[in-house]
Amino acid sequence: MKSIKLLSLVTALCLVFTLAGCSSGGSSTDTTGGPTYEKGTLCSKDAPLTATDGKLTLTLDPATCAVSITENASGRVWSSNPDTSYEDSYAAGANKTGIFSQLMVTYGKATALVTTNSYASSIRKDTYNIYSIDGGFRVEYTFNEGFTVPVAYTVKDGSFYASILYSGITEDEFKISTISLLPYFGTAGEQDDGFLFVPDGSGAVINFNNGKLGASAYTKKVYGKDETLPNDIESSREEKIYIPVIGMKKNSGAFIARAISAGAESTVNASINGVGSGFNTVYFDAIYRETQNISVMNGSLGTAGLVLYAAKHPSPAEEFTVEYTFLQGENHTIGSMATALRDKLIKEESLVKTSDTASLYVDLYGGINKQKSFAGLQYTGVEPLTTFTQAQQLLDRLTDAGELTVGVKQYSESFFGGKTQTDLKPAKAVGGKKGLAKLQAYAEEKGIDLFLFTDYYKFYSTGNGFSRFFSITKELDLGAADILPKKINTNFKNPNADPYYLLKPTLYGEAAEKIVASADKYSATGLYLGQASGTLPGDYDDSGAQRSLGVTLAQSAAEILSGKKLMLSSPNDYMWKYMDKATDLPVSSSRHHLFDYDVPFLQMLLKGNVSISGYELNIKNSGDDLWLRHIAAGQSIHYGFMSDHPSDLLTTDYVSLYGLSDSQIDTAVAKAKQFAEFHTYIKDLTITDYSVSGDLSTTTYSNGTKVLVNYGDAEATAEGATVSARGFTVVKDGKSVFQGGES
Repeated sequence: MKSIKLLSLVTALCLVFTLAGCSSGGSSTDTTGGPTYEKGTLCSKDAPLTATDGKLTLTLDPATCAVSITENASGRVWSSNPDTSYEDSYAAGANKTGIFSQLMVTYGKATALVTTNSYASSIRKDTYNIYSIDGGFRVEYTFNEGFTVPVAYTVKDGSFYASILYSGITEDEFKISTISLLPYFGTAGEQDDGFLFVPDGSGAVINFNNGKLGASAYTKKVYGKDETLPNDIESSREEKIYIPVIGMKKNSGAFIARAISAGAESTVNASINGVGSGFNTVYFDAIYRETQNISVMNGSLGTAGLVLYAAKHPSPAEEFTVEYTFLQGENHTIGSMATALRDKLIKEESLVKTSDTASLYVDLYGGINKQKSFAGLQYTGVEPLTTFTQAQQLLDRLTDAGELTVGVKQYSESFFGGKTQTDLKPAKAVGGKKGLAKLQAYAEEKGIDLFLFTDYYKFYSTGNGFSRFFSITKELDLGAADILPKKINTNFKNPNADPYYLLKPTLYGEAAEKIVASADKYSATGLYLGQASGTLPGDYDDSGAQRSLGVTLAQSAAEILSGKKLMLSSPNDYMWKYMDKATDLPVSSSRHHLFDYDVPFLQMLLKGNVSISGYELNIKNSGDDLWLRHIAAGQSIHYGFMSDHPSDLLTTDYVSLYGLSDSQIDTAVAKAKQFAEFHTYIKDLTITDYSVSGDLSTTTYSNGTKVLVNYGDAEATAEGATVSARGFTVVKDGKSVFQGGES
């Protein structure tokens, strides 16, 4: 009995945080309307400060504020910075002191953005204080530029948390734009072996010290560009970031880190040894306040000048927090990272299991707006591409493919009128209400999963209760965000096109209620949500509905819609728990010059929990690589079709849809049948690992089944199996059980 009591006491003590080096006295939380965090107890700067949760030990050097995390079970140590005696031959200018900093702060000064760091502007000047708090410490960095930034470092339940406490930031003349948080965490140098993970598109790996010294450092906004803000040209191959997560594998250890608060207002950054510093780095920039340099013309002189625009308000979030999870054991892979993150998402119910089915995803396009003439008069009218009757005929040709998931696009009066697509009323030109009812009855009879497209993200004209004057997002200068579409051949803005507008995030809930009411009116049981699933604008007026609040508002709207079956297009992670199916997921990254190879990280999180598919193969890329990448990712295929000839799209704004010809129906059916047979070996399984060797990729599933994909033009051998050129092989229990390839 005594031994049980002793064990209980030891266990309890392990759960209590230990703090050393701080003066005694109670801590409290501010309740005066200022900072909302725990005040804590002032610490001396005479000796190292430590805190532990039993699994991790946090140590803070009071002389430099460098942080180290020790994994108690293995003894591995992760440091935020190198020792100050370190000489970095690659670092120059501000980077010389930047490598010893926990924060890099960019702020507005006149017409420019300037960067300083915590070591040069606070630590060396001894203008900082350290406080003990529950689970760790808070450092108040006061910069000689006049601003103070409080940061909390804590350990809890085996994870390390670094938080920029926005509610305690103070500013004077200069306004903060971005804050890089722990940019050198991991201190992985040229002597270390490992890789960095960035969530670009499906995911990408950057090997340590890969020698790509001519490449620029990687930086990209989480959840893609903010369309409310003026944007530079982007490559047509550009993919977005779907989830705010980064990773590092260093020697025998690894971590996965996720921005769990205000991640919508952040960027992911990565670089290698030799580019800017002697370290391989991956970290987040917190966007505290949106700023932009915009070139304007001086009317009297006819010259261009730069004006620095800054958001009227900083982020509405109370803090920006990154959670670092350290992986147990050794020999870590990208699969270890994905498994650790997937387990967290399921535990917190950010990912809810629905079904994992092999389905051919098909988008049917109802019609387009096209310039027409009558009696010599020009007008814009609806040009049908696929009437509801023709849609049935197309689907009859696809029934041999097996299970069908069908999305109906460009069919509603709202679409043709340029309004928010919150009213599902079908246009007469494509069959009207009676035609839709017949299509719905046909789909139910044939067991086809039918989803009607809807969206509230953007619109061209006032209507459906939303105004292009009063219901739209505002730019940094508080002007209306009117956005010009880009030309397909150059990606430049098209000055001859009509601008579109973005619905204010504060109106998302109202839009969702309109959609549900309309869906009920037209007996729609499945909704296909478009850009609102994964495109996130900021609104910079006094509503404060910037991107972090936009996430909450988008989730509230999704709650309203979730009474229907939901198929989401390119959904960001905050929408995952509401979806029954996901489509338009990438199977590659943006192929940044720094990357070494792509990984299906998105699919490693989602596969086995929800039915997923990729882009339309006949529009995005008709090559076999995209088909093979779907096999490697375990992801269903997706096609788009129309009944009329693609020449109807010429001289219209929809020429990018030229690949919609029904001539590929036989190809789609053949590929879908092959995928369905292949899927029987991986149904309901999760992906536990992925690797690449030359032209061969290997996807490993939770029961040990491996899928080998050969992208090369010559036969290959691996895992004791032969893989045909541009083909794939399934290996189960050490034996080849299925082979496939071009159809």
